[in-house]
Amino acid sequence: MAAVALLLLTCSPASAHLGRRLRLSIENGKIVAYGANTGEPDGLPNERPYAGAVHDHWKNYTLPSLPQPVFAQTYLPEFDVPASVTGLVARSLNLQLVGAWQWANPVMAHHGHTTPTLTPLDPGEVIRVDGALNTWTDTVQKGSLLLSEPLPAGGDPDVPILYSIVGHPVNEIHVLKFIISASTPAGAQPLLPSAPVYVMISPDGTTMEEKLHHESLLLEEYMSAVPEPSAGCLMVLAASALARRPRHFGLAA
Repeated sequence: MAAVALLLLTCSPASAHLGRRLRLSIENGKIVAYGANTGEPDGLPNERPYAGAVHDHWKNYTLPSLPQPVFAQTYLPEFDVPASVTGLVARSLNLQLVGAWQWANPVMAHHGHTTPTLTPLDPGEVIRVDGALNTWTDTVQKGSLLLSEPLPAGGDPDVPILYSIVGHPVNEIHVLKFIISASTPAGAQPLLPSAPVYVMISPDGTTMEEKLHHESLLLEEYMSAVPEPSAGCLMVLAASALARRPRHFGLAA
């Protein structure tokens, strides 16, 4: 997995990526992450009306020259800090991975009244997360990584990250739970860490069905309304919250 991650970090472009991301802000002295989409419309608002949840998709690779030739990776959802968020200037950002689950074999009920059930990752299934300065963690050891060195004035529209997994995931959506924190420069006030932030990664594919498009959008809204998962990793949300508005998802994956 380390060889795969090193290769992909080398090959990944350095410029800002179009697609789904978590846009950082500060509210009442606390870090907040809002989902946003700078790519093709996907059926939800480009600026998500909720905090703490966004998804994107794995991209499958097969490279026979590697020890683990079949793998998937994505640099989305990534993070960005708008220039208007001056309270993060000169602070480094840290990302703590505190949980990982899957929604396996998701089924969408009619009228959007589906309640996703999250279970632990399959045995042997490990997701690695790479951050800045060769820091990384994975879903076995969990822990923290450096997301960004001290941010410059003007923010950063492309705070990179890389997610990797061995194999080509099919018919499952992975859910990673993070906490974002920031350093405190001399003379500055400390910021409170974020509430739980959920990154969801859906399969690669050529159709909406293979990519679990509608299921991914529903899961975004669902996880944004879940403050904390239960100890048993089963997420149960009141039907009234799930049905708070009709879902009319678009066609882009």
